[in-house]
Amino acid sequence: MRSNQVVTVGVEGRRLTFTVVGAVGGAITLDANGLSAEVREQAMIHGLVQKVRDAAAIQRALVNGVETKATPNHKRDAMGRVVEALVAGRWNAERVGGGRIGADETILSRAMAELYEGKTNKAGVLMDADWIRAKVTGMTAEERRGMLLVPAIKEVADRLRAEAAQGVDTESLLDDFE
Repeated sequence: MRSNQVVTVGVEGRRLTFTVVGAVGGAITLDANGLSAEVREQAMIHGLVQKVRDAAAIQRALVNGVETKATPNHKRDAMGRVVEALVAGRWNAERVGGGRIGADETILSRAMAELYEGKTNKAGVLMDADWIRAKVTGMTAEERRGMLLVPAIKEVADRLRAEAAQGVDTESLLDDFE
């Protein structure tokens, strides 16, 4: 059951029950099986648009382990992860907020930019920050984690993480675990 405090929605299979708190007349029920193919198609498209668009409704993003205000690129990247998950057959993308995927993507993009920005690859492409970010964003989570194990990339990524963590009192934080 989902609720926005005024409207609650119950879902049982393809049967939806909408209840409006304080309204007279009871619940409204919709059996999706009774809809025409055209209406189901429109509902599916509407739902996919909403699902992908909702991913951009983030206020904060993890950058090198530090939470910052989400930029348009963070929002686009979040939308891309949702599309990637849907295409892969998963309804939910891997979370970024406190998860490693967003951190891996960001740190890998920065490390790759430091190593390759301004250079030309074998295909003759001059690699700029946007090109590198697009390539990293296009990788799966497993590919990003694998790339972070490449020694040269790992060295830069570890340094960037250390720089981002400067000034953190880890001893005080560890006190809670002792």
